[in-house]
Amino acid sequence: MPKIHPETKVLIIKWLKTRSTVDVADTFNVSQRQVQRIKKRFEETGDVFDKPRSGRPRKTTAREDRLLARKSKASPFSTAAELHETWSPEVPVSTSQFVGFCLEMASMVESVPRSQH
Repeated sequence: MPKIHPETKVLIIKWLKTRSTVDVADTFNVSQRQVQRIKKRFEETGDVFDKPRSGRPRKTTAREDRLLARKSKASPFSTAAELHETWSPEVPVSTSQFVGFCLEMASMVESVPRSQH
């Protein structure tokens, strides 16, 4: 089920004042059940926005992630370990494995060194 944008949820609540659930669902191309859930949440909390999710806190900020992406683009053949060495003084990250994870999340692929034979 695709996520409904918060602004669309606000419009759904406004439309529900003058129209039926079926009409609103058809207009916004969502299921009647989604419209009912939005209405119920609005009645219970007075808000249509999602609550913050629980989870592990991030180690890096979005700005630090962009810095890593820029460094990776500047030297595209660097491995995660090499990027970790150049990135570490600026950002307190403990492993090159985390650097590889950040690159993966940024849709960038880390370079893997060739095996020495």
